[in-house]
Amino acid sequence: MYTAPCAAVVVEARPSDTHLTEIAAMIITGVILCVLGIALLCWLLFALAVQALPLFVGTIAATLVFQGGADTVLAIAIGLVAAALAVGIARFLYITTRSSLARAAVALLVTAPAVFAGYHATLGVARITVSSEPGRQTLALVGSFVIGCVALLRLNVAATRAANPPTTANTLFASAATPNDG
Repeated sequence: MYTAPCAAVVVEARPSDTHLTEIAAMIITGVILCVLGIALLCWLLFALAVQALPLFVGTIAATLVFQGGADTVLAIAIGLVAAALAVGIARFLYITTRSSLARAAVALLVTAPAVFAGYHATLGVARITVSSEPGRQTLALVGSFVIGCVALLRLNVAATRAANPPTTANTLFASAATPNDG
């Protein structure tokens, strides 16, 4: 057997190859985290717009207490208590009032700030993404309508739950559908 002498070829990775893959991984990770961060901020903006009345009442109470000379922690605690009281009083009035006109007034009191906040929140997001002014206004009006409906729906759900408490012994699974033993 005859074998010709040949040179051995050694292939090794260049240090720049791993650097390029690290950059690509960082870019992809950065884009994913940015999208998740924007989604979280939009969810927070939507949730705060729906709860505009308690947020407003709590903020005003905390500001007044803080300007009166109270500590920051005490002002925040009083603001949270005032916001919880605003939600509780609005729900209590909506549940216990039998007059449809009074219920409509309470519903308007809760949904009007939510619609106002929803309009401006959606308009702010639309100014970033939509280039035409009619498109921005349309999107802002649709957003305010949706947020107002969600605020009214939350008020109605609270009233329905208060009017129809769970009757089963185990209240943890009271909202679950009962299986058909058929």
